[in-house]
Parts: sequence; C-alpha cells; structure tokens
Amino acid sequence: MKLIPTLFLSFIVSFKLIASGCTPPVVTSQPLNVVVCENGNTFFQIIATGPSLIYQWQIDQGAGFVNLSNVAPFSGVTTDLLSITIVTSSLDNSIYRCIVTNGCVPDDTSDIAQLKVNVAPSIATQPSNAIVCEGEITTFSIVTSGTGLSYQWQVDDGSGFVNVPAAPPYSGDTTGALYITGTTLSFDGYSFQCIVSGSCSPSVTSVVVSLTVNTLANISTQPSFVAMCENDTASISIIADGSSINYQWQENQGSGYVNLINSTLFSGVNTNSLIISGALASMNGYLYQCIVSGACLPADTSYEIPLIVYPAYSIFTSATICQGDTLVFGGSNLTAPGFYSNTFSTINSCDSLVYLSLNVNPAFYTTLSSAICEGDSTSINGNYETTAGVYNFVLASVAGCDSTIDYTLIVNPSYYFYDTTTICAGDSALIFGVYESTDSLFINSNSTFLGCDSIYSHLLKLKLNYFELEDIHICNGDSVLIGASYESSPGVYTTMYSSIFGCDSTVNSTLYVHFPDSTSQSITICSNDSVFVGGAYQNTPGVFSDLLSSVFGCDSTVTTTLSVNSSPTVVFDAVSTVCDTTTGFAITGGSPVGGYYYGPGVSGGYFWASAAGLGTHIILYSYTDSINGCSDTVASTITVTACTGINDLAFNSDFSTYPNPFNEILIIESVNTEASEVLIFNVFGELIYSLKIQKGKTEINLSEISSGVYFIQNRVGDKVNTQKLIKQ
Repeated sequence: MKLIPTLFLSFIVSFKLIASGCTPPVVTSQPLNVVVCENGNTFFQIIATGPSLIYQWQIDQGAGFVNLSNVAPFSGVTTDLLSITIVTSSLDNSIYRCIVTNGCVPDDTSDIAQLKVNVAPSIATQPSNAIVCEGEITTFSIVTSGTGLSYQWQVDDGSGFVNVPAAPPYSGDTTGALYITGTTLSFDGYSFQCIVSGSCSPSVTSVVVSLTVNTLANISTQPSFVAMCENDTASISIIADGSSINYQWQENQGSGYVNLINSTLFSGVNTNSLIISGALASMNGYLYQCIVSGACLPADTSYEIPLIVYPAYSIFTSATICQGDTLVFGGSNLTAPGFYSNTFSTINSCDSLVYLSLNVNPAFYTTLSSAICEGDSTSINGNYETTAGVYNFVLASVAGCDSTIDYTLIVNPSYYFYDTTTICAGDSALIFGVYESTDSLFINSNSTFLGCDSIYSHLLKLKLNYFELEDIHICNGDSVLIGASYESSPGVYTTMYSSIFGCDSTVNSTLYVHFPDSTSQSITICSNDSVFVGGAYQNTPGVFSDLLSSVFGCDSTVTTTLSVNSSPTVVFDAVSTVCDTTTGFAITGGSPVGGYYYGPGVSGGYFWASAAGLGTHIILYSYTDSINGCSDTVASTITVTACTGINDLAFNSDFSTYPNPFNEILIIESVNTEASEVLIFNVFGELIYSLKIQKGKTEINLSEISSGVYFIQNRVGDKVNTQKLIKQ
C-alpha cells in the first residue's frame, strides 16, 4: 500500500526534473586498479560532470557492494577521491566503485576497480646448520611468507658474504632450498644465509648457518711386512686420516678375523700402531689387519700383513780340515783339532748356540809342465787351457786331504800378418803372385821352425765409379757455373770429377732457362668500395700493373683492368618519437624502395616499441641495386618514451613535463591562465610532493626521491590530468 505512492511520487519528481531540463551526472574518468603494500596508503579517484554532484563510494568483499563510511582506514567516501590509509591484508582483492547522483536521473556508477594488497616477506622457519660427509648432498632450506617473493642465497668462505654462483655444485641458489651436490672438503667451515625479497619492502635475511664437512676414513700409509725372532717385540703401524676416526686391530689364525684386545701379548689394539711383545713360534703365519672407522661411512680396511716368527736353535756339529788350512768359527781362526762352542745369528738374525768338534788331516805337493802352439789348447785338470802360465789344482789324497799340483804351460807363438789394398772398379792388384780384381779376403799359410802356423791375410777393397743427375733453373739473361764455365743456354752439360778414392765421378747437369710471365685480369667494384691493385687501394676505373716474382724468382707482370659501378643513393627518415605502449607499425621513409630495415625492435619491416625499450635507437636501411649489385646503408633514429596511455604523446597541450625520464630537475610547463595544483604520487598511491604553479615554466628539484616510476597530476578546477614519470 505504501510502495505505490512512493513509486508514483518518484515518477512525478523525475518527470518534473526532466521537464525542467535537469542534467544527470556522467563519470568521465574511471577508477584504476591499485596495488599497495600492507600498511601503505593508496586512493581511488574518478572524474564526473554535472551540477551539484553527490558521491558515494562502495566496497565488495565477496558478499556484494555496501556503502563505505569515513571510518579508518577509509576517508573521502563521499568525494571523488577515496583514500585508504594503513591498508591491511584483509582488504586484499576487495572491489570498489563510486555512485554519482545529483537529483537528476539516471544516476551514474563508475567501473569497478580492484585493490591488491601485497605482504612484505617474512621467514617462518630458519635454516639449520648442516653436517655432511664428503661427497654427499648438502641442503639448506627456509619456509617464508609474503607476496612476489624472490630468494638469493649467499656464501661466506672467510672473505665475506657473496651471492652463491648459479653453477655446479650449487643448485636452487634463487629458491627456498639451496643444494650442494658432491660436497667437497673445501666447503668445510663455509657460512650461508638467504636474503628474501618481495613486492614490498623491506627484504629479510635469514640467520647465518654453518657447513661442516666430515671426511671419510682413509688409510694413507699401509702396514709393512713384519718378521721377528721368537720371544722378541715388533710393531705393525698405519697412517690414516678422516673425521673422528677409530682403530681396531684384528687377527686371523686361519679361521677368520677377530678383534684383538689389549693383553700381555698385544697392546695398542685401538691405536694406529699394534705392538706384539714376546712372540711365540706358533704365531708364524698369522694374519693381521686394522679397521679404521669414522664419522662417515664406509670404514677403511688396511692390507692384511702376515707375521713371520723365526725360531732360535742349539746345534751340535763336527768338521775336518787338512794340514795348513784354517777354519773360521765364531770369529776365531781354528787350525788345531779340538772341541769349540759359539753363539751365531741365523740367516734371519736370530740367536743360535753351535758346538763344533774339529779334526786335522795331512796334505801333499807335486810339479808338471808341457808346451803348445798359439791358438791350440791342452787339458789340465779336466779343463782345456790356451794361456801360458802355472796352473795350481788340488786332488784328494788317500786321507781325504788336498794334494797340490803346480802345472807349467808353455805357449809357442804363431804369426798373423794383415794387409789391405783399394782399387777402382775395372782395375786389378798383385796378391800372392796373382792379379786379383774381386772384392775379397785372400789368405796364405806357412809353418815356423817350432811347427806353429804363420798366416798372411790380404783384403782387396773395390771402390765404385759414380754417376749423378741434377736440374738447374735460371731466369732469362742470368748464368750459372757448371763445371769450370758459366752457362746461360738450356741443355745438358757433362762434368768429370775424381772421387776421394781416385775413381771417376760423372755429373750430368740439365739447365732450364725461364722467361718472364705476363697475366691480365678484370675486376669490377662498387663506387663505395676499393681494391688493392697497382701497389695501393684503388676506387677509380683504370688499368693498373703489378710486378711480382714467379716460383723460380723470375719477373711476372699482372695487368688489372678496374671497372667501377655506381652505388645507389640511399636516404632514410624514420619516425622521431613514439610511446612505449605503441603497437608495431611499418617503418617507411627509406629510398629507393625495395630495401630492408634492421635494428633494435625491428622485425619484418615493423618497429615494436616494447621490444626496443625506452631510449633512442639507431635503425638502419639497406638497399641493393638489382642491376649492378651495389648497395648502401644509412641510419636514422627512433626514440621510445614512457607514456601513461595510448594518447600520452598527445597529453593535454595546456600542461607538459620534461625531460622524461629525468635525473634530478623536472620542468613543468603550463599555459593555463589560472593557477593549478601539481601532485606527485609513488606507485603505492602515497603523495610525496605537491605545489601550486602559475602559467609558464616551473622548475622543481626532485634529487631526494629514489629512482623508480611515479605519477604526476595537474588539477585545474574539475579538470585532472595524470602522467607517468620515470626517475633515473
């Protein structure tokens, strides 16, 4: 019953407003999506036209839009600029819009805009110290939270922290888990930390953790062979290294190895040196080894070493010598019969007691002689002898003692004569009454008055005559010495020489005479090229001569006819300035047409500002004449500047800023006759600078702000213009 009158009244009011010419509101500039860090400040803004405007900002956090009120963190909820201060993470992904009314219908509602709240990085779980064995994989990891996280692990080898290299043995150096594959001993004592950065500041650094690398047990020096006498003391030793190593000596009596314990027989069973005291003869051949274990597996086992135990002896013996002989016993020279005793060392240096009973028998002496010719032999005591002298040998007497015989051998001389004769091939020499011409050894034998040989040897050597060929090359007009005269005509010349043995030596020399050579060639180049002829680089047409040397050192002339084709005249005027948001466009301005363009951001004749990047780029145009093949290349420039939108280059002509990007000084130029307000915001929506300006140029110093991207607004009445700035 109440709804109908209300609708009817609204209809009456709306009809009257329309009838009276009422202008409804219109939103001309929509709000933009905003990204802000937690606890930062930001804003949403619209621009609307129409009289007596009323604004109402609304929020949608998942349950639909509701009106906002000026309660923290919100302010300006009924203006064209909604401010949000100390933004909390609970507002992440919330949606905003503004309803504009003025009593005229219809109302206008802005587009929606989203608020994205980034969270600063934090570390929930810190990395822990690591203890690994050499060659294993080491892992350090952290658990973090935040938005847009990135990681950088760092290492300190004693010289301060530096970034972990992105190369083996490291991996995961820019992730939450750092791996070291095949950790070597050189990493022992290194320290590590991780710097976590995100979309929001500040970065956080983890605690510093250390890496301990334990080494494997390793026996560097193996035990040596051990031999000892019965009841003596000996030791078996090794040298080992590794982390936290332990030793365990073992014995194998033939049924396998068992661990030794310290006793009267063994000591040092858990050290690197096993001591065996009072060894028993029964231990001969026992095997010993040492197990070395440590912080890392596997343990290392030494070589097995056999124990050699030599026995000591008590010996009774007897000996018989001949009269005049001496028996050495225990350091004494014995010649008389009797009973003796002494202590000896065995072959293994062990003590042995020896008892000796000595007997002495008589000896005899005889002399004999004979004569032979030099080169013959005779049997003396079973041996064939050839050298004159006295030979002593001993025979056994009936009593078993020596019977000494002195045998004198006389050797009568034989004579040997030797001679050599050298002749040339075709000659002969008189040898033993005969003319000989064969390369051979001739022998003549006679007998001396004592019946021994007299031999004469004559060696005949035959030397050959020589014949040689040679080739000689000269240039026309030169000469060369052949034999005893200078020759300059081609032909074969024969020269006779005598060898060092006086035999004939013939040399046939073939003389070749070479004449100068002339060669012609033609070369064509483009007018912007050059070629090396006539002793210099040439770029004009003509005929040029070069004097060269042939393979035989004779003159050779090369005549070159040089032709020069005209290179094309190429011009190129490129687009001077474009926005970084400009889409790809075809490059023009190159003449003659038909060439190709190349340079930063150029692909298929199109220029792409996003690929080239901000700044001034050199673009090249190359053209080749299809008739003569000559080409030329010219350069022009295209400047890519940062723009806030597709119409940034056409930014309101009443207000401009430059240079952009800038270093410290920014110039603002306004042609508005009325004063305007300038506001500068960072990317988080925070106001960092504001001022009032008049018509003309205004110079401001922004050296104190950090490098990055900013937004500058110019407000003149209801008119607002926004532009992106880049501080270098």
